[in-house]
Parts: sequence; C-alpha cells; structure tokens
Amino acid sequence: MSAPDEFFYRVKPEDIEGLKKKDRAELLDQIGEYLKFTILDFVGESVSPVVKSPNFKPKKNDEPSVLDAEGDLLNSLDFRLSKDKTYLEIGFFEELQAAKAFGHASRMEDHPWLENKVPRRQIIPFEGQKFKAEIRDGIDSIVQEFLDANKD
Repeated sequence: MSAPDEFFYRVKPEDIEGLKKKDRAELLDQIGEYLKFTILDFVGESVSPVVKSPNFKPKKNDEPSVLDAEGDLLNSLDFRLSKDKTYLEIGFFEELQAAKAFGHASRMEDHPWLENKVPRRQIIPFEGQKFKAEIRDGIDSIVQEFLDANKD
C-alpha cells in the first residue's frame, strides 16, 4: 500500500440527520475544532489518540519529537465537511503531509529502506479503527449538548 495523496478519518455522528443542513454544518464545525485541539493535545503528551495504537516514545534531552520537530505535519492537521453536511473528515489533505502522516501510522510501509524500522506514531485512525473512548465521549457530549440547545 503506497502513501495516499490525502490521509484522513471520517467522523459521522449519530442522531444528526434530523437537523437542518446549516445546523449540521455548525455542529460538525464544533466537532472538527474539538478533534483538532484534542488530537494535538494527545500528540503533545506523546499519547496516540487511536485505540490500541502504542504511545509515542518521547525524545531524550527534551528534544522535540519527530512529529513536531519542524511543525509542518501537525500544523497541517485539518478537517472538512461533506457537501451534505452529514459527516466530516479529519486528517491531512496536502500530499506531502499526508505521506508523512501515513508513513508514521504504517511504520513506513512500502518505503524502500525505512519500512518497519521506525516506531508507529499514529495520529488518526485507519478505516476500521477508532479514536480512544475519551475522544469519542467528547464527540458524543458535543452532539448531545447541541441537540439539547436546539430542540424545537
């Protein structure tokens, strides 16, 4: 599997289909901002936000980790909403940064000389994986608070 041009994870909250499109967009924006902040917070603590993914080994001597040594990768983490505003995608949408994020997540799969020679540093889940319960619970809370505040 080679590195994709974009590397993202789709988040489709339950119970939002009955909302108007503009309300779904507002809710998804709140979730997207929450995810960006929370993912960066986890990574800053050398903790993977993905279930069953190993935590990151901190560097010695207070050096920045490989993930934030230059800042380009983490600064490019972003989200976008689907056209129908029923889900969002969070990840890396610039080709170079997507390749970096995928490489960290896959242990440089298919790389000619780095494959399996670097530790896994997974920032977002692959399809079929999930964010940790704390993050999923945060999304559920945002949805519930939004629905409660917008009851007609």
